[in-house]
Amino acid sequence: LRWFNQLDPRINRRPFTEEEEERLLAAHHIHGNKWALIARLFPGR
Repeated sequence: LRWFNQLDPRINRRPFTEEEEERLLAAHHIHGNKWALIARLFPGR
């Protein structure tokens, strides 16, 4: 589990871009607090 959450080099750890932040806010507006669903919209994050 640690590999998938911490060590996987495919995970993007840079700050969110403006576009990603807008997408995140829009997804939250649509889906509410269903974070597992929202997370699927941001692969590699």
